[in-house]
Amino acid sequence: MLDVILLGKLSPRTYAMASKTSRTHPLRIDRIGLPEGGSIGLTFCSGKKQADAFTGRWDRDLLTDLQTIRAWNATAVVTLIEPHEFTTIVLRHRQKIHAACP
Repeated sequence: MLDVILLGKLSPRTYAMASKTSRTHPLRIDRIGLPEGGSIGLTFCSGKKQADAFTGRWDRDLLTDLQTIRAWNATAVVTLIEPHEFTTIVLRHRQKIHAACP
């Protein structure tokens, strides 16, 4: 069965080119409970900016994403991105990171 979603006046091509943002696609944090108590939250890269991703164009706001992580009550953040990705994702947003995580 094929589900069809009507996108108003946007053509499928235009919709595919629209950026996914922190507003249109809020950060989702999946929780893994630990037997000793506490939990680990898993999510995709905060502040992701990528024009040609397999999943479409991403233009997330790092500060908004970090505020979502803070509201989740995370006590630490561990990243699994590769070193070259820091150049394009993190360094560009250094001031926002310091503002969100004093």
